[in-house]
Amino acid sequence: MSINADTQDQAGSPAAARLLEITARETDEWRAEARRDADAILASAREESERLLESARLEVAHLRQLATEHREQMRQHLTDMLGRVEASPSGDDR
Repeated sequence: MSINADTQDQAGSPAAARLLEITARETDEWRAEARRDADAILASAREESERLLESARLEVAHLRQLATEHREQMRQHLTDMLGRVEASPSGDDR
């Protein structure tokens, strides 16, 4: 190795080390930023999921209420119809 090559290696080493430090710091910053973005996306998705779940629960509750009301109306209608059949004279059926 020549003296010139030694001098260039020594001069290049601090620059290379500095470049590695900068790259490492930037990589850490990008990773932290990506983690923050991912956390924000995940939090938003969880909130949306909760809203959708609550909406579905309300819809199911509404459908159950409608089914109950419909069943009660049908029961009342059938009771009324049976009452009419029982009240009609047996000769009027023809």
